[in-house]
Amino acid sequence: MKFYTVQAPCVWEHIMQRGKWITDHKYYMAQEEYDWMLQQVEERITINNPSHSLIWLWDKKPDLRYSGYGKSGTEMILLEVELDRRRVLASDFEAWHFVLNNCFLGDEETEAISKEESWERIFDLDFCQSYFGDGAPILQYVTGEIEQENIRVIRKFICK
Repeated sequence: MKFYTVQAPCVWEHIMQRGKWITDHKYYMAQEEYDWMLQQVEERITINNPSHSLIWLWDKKPDLRYSGYGKSGTEMILLEVELDRRRVLASDFEAWHFVLNNCFLGDEETEAISKEESWERIFDLDFCQSYFGDGAPILQYVTGEIEQENIRVIRKFICK
């Protein structure tokens, strides 16, 4: 399956030197939430990643004509990668923000589950569709590593 990720140019340099890219989890800004996602990945899919890190991916090609990919004027790269669907974990992007914001996903007053149990709904795309409304869900994906042989396209661009 085809995926996309926007990264700093040093990521490509790292891949060229080591043959694959594995992130360093110590740089995650929301450490507890990312650790929770990592635990979900380890329980739900097979990853060949001894460093316990995550790389975020998208199934739709980002529109680089818009801002939001980095500081204005900064050079970045768009990687198009081909990965086995079994090596990535899909979740709802909007629902992920409930995890990031440490909020209950659902009706906290009527449901007898913990906040952390409610977070598992980010993987239930039918639930997310009904909870957030009629619009098409925005899916995000995570994987543990990207090997050089999985990269199909590298495109440099300047952030708007």
